[in-house]
Amino acid sequence: MEDMVRQTDQIINFTNEINRRIAESGITGVEGLVGLYDQLRSALGKVSQQELEWAQGEVSRVLERLRRLSDELSHLAALKAALETGH
Repeated sequence: MEDMVRQTDQIINFTNEINRRIAESGITGVEGLVGLYDQLRSALGKVSQQELEWAQGEVSRVLERLRRLSDELSHLAALKAALETGH
């Protein structure tokens, strides 16, 4: 019986410590953490995987266009510098 009481006390102390640590982040213990988890799942559920993949593809295409433009501008700057120095 004493072992059970000691184990119960350890569990309670552990739970209190976890709640204290979580509260340091501004969350009201495990219950608040579970609530945030539910909110996050709900929010992410409103965005489909296809939408995310589409957006990633669009960003990749824009980045590639910007890289090509940057290369062209570098070549243009080099040409301008060569013409100004007479080479």
